[in-house]
Amino acid sequence: MSNSSRPPVWQLAILLGLAFAGSIALLAATPKGLGVSSDSVAYIGAARNQAAGLGLARLTGDGGTEPMTHFPPLYPLLLAGLEVLGLPALRAARLISAIVFAGSAFLTGVLVWRSSQSFVASLIGTSLFVLSPHMLETHTWAMTEGLFIFLGLAALVALAEYGSRRSRGILVLAAFAVAAVYLTRYIGVALLISAALYLALLPGSLRRRSTDLAILLSIGVLPMFAWMMRNLLLTGSATNRTLQFHPPPAGSLQDGLTVIWQWLVPYQYPSWGAASLLLLTACVILLLLWIERPRPFQRMPRRLAGFLERDAISPVVLYFFAYLVVLVASLMLLDASTPIDQRLASPLLSLTIVLLASALPWVWRAPVGKGLLRLALVLGVTLFLVSSLSRRQWLVRSIRYEPRGLAAPLWAESGVSDVLGGLPDDIVLFADNPEILYFISGRGAFGLPTRFDNVTMRERTDYAASLADLRRRLSARGGAVVLFSDPQGALEASAIEDVTRDLILVYEGGEAQVYVTPELAH
Repeated sequence: MSNSSRPPVWQLAILLGLAFAGSIALLAATPKGLGVSSDSVAYIGAARNQAAGLGLARLTGDGGTEPMTHFPPLYPLLLAGLEVLGLPALRAARLISAIVFAGSAFLTGVLVWRSSQSFVASLIGTSLFVLSPHMLETHTWAMTEGLFIFLGLAALVALAEYGSRRSRGILVLAAFAVAAVYLTRYIGVALLISAALYLALLPGSLRRRSTDLAILLSIGVLPMFAWMMRNLLLTGSATNRTLQFHPPPAGSLQDGLTVIWQWLVPYQYPSWGAASLLLLTACVILLLLWIERPRPFQRMPRRLAGFLERDAISPVVLYFFAYLVVLVASLMLLDASTPIDQRLASPLLSLTIVLLASALPWVWRAPVGKGLLRLALVLGVTLFLVSSLSRRQWLVRSIRYEPRGLAAPLWAESGVSDVLGGLPDDIVLFADNPEILYFISGRGAFGLPTRFDNVTMRERTDYAASLADLRRRLSARGGAVVLFSDPQGALEASAIEDVTRDLILVYEGGEAQVYVTPELAH
């Protein structure tokens, strides 16, 4: 890489200082710990079991363990490693969030600098990441998104570096980063696809590109292949998902537009008419710029190879679109229940920050209405940063004094744990949310039979068999059923009636109900 592609040390130091300031602010915003969701409990439980020598697994309702397959292994393995060193998994998750937040903010600035050769643009990019309320929100939960974003940005930096220097050592580092992304979240396959496409499009001999692709794919695919083979051998399923077409839920497009709107504006999502008008205005502005300077656009097909080789933004663009395609495919073929929210879109937000900040110098130099455009750019960036800071401070005030999710006082004060503590250890337990039960009581549980599959959103054909198995287990060993949420819809309400029939209600609080077999009620 030439010196012109490397920021001066003093600029790197400023970017790093700003990134660590954001990390310290993150720690200050979470003095009582990170938020905990059902997914968080799955990671934490698997990490604790791994540290205890039980492997990446969760506790079941009869005291046994069941291998973790629904999630990739890297995040719980990191938590387990810190747990072995004496740092409890929840505290370890907070430390990891702080580190990757600073790392992602810094790498954002590096990518912007490499693309734009502008320190001001890189400083704005890092600031946008640090001040983004959505980035802060993402990193204040004990989940995989923060690590996923950091590893993805690290892989993009390595790929851009390889495109410039063509060093096989850098390619190996990039391949390991891609593998780590894939081992953090299954949707990381999008980065593997975009990295392979990037290498295939780079200029060079067919032999060189084939060898590079072989290096990338062997390192990037083999770790996940080994993980999936482990899952197949232990459970008969590679990822605990089945391939089946189901159209995305109604309103998915509007949910996606709402997410994007919330990135930009701290106000309620407008009507479709207003949103369309704003989109049309943006398209007109881009068209005017294109008319004024058509030549670079017209030459783009012939200059694609050179663009890929020298421009750090090209792997970012490829990854952005690959993530979108894989996300849509996942919603339509694997998991129809995945909500389109800020958590799911957070990797796209990190890439959008890089792309927008990288475009600022180009807009600054645009010949169309230069004075007015520059004034609008300065005012727009300033207002957006101030708005982001304001929204970020509001978020900090809302989360600082009370943990969120399952770490909230409601669950810490739950009487469910006391009720279960008074029951024999060898009974069988069922719950509609086994993760909640594990988090508040430390005991595993089987899931309850449901009439609808929460992945495909279709009626289950094995409902009757699952219900019969529940009754057999309860009859053989005695046990309890714990309900944390109200049933949604008449069919699921009837399923709850089926499950609790002939059982005795022994506890009813605002957070849960506990039913036991008759012999345990006395």
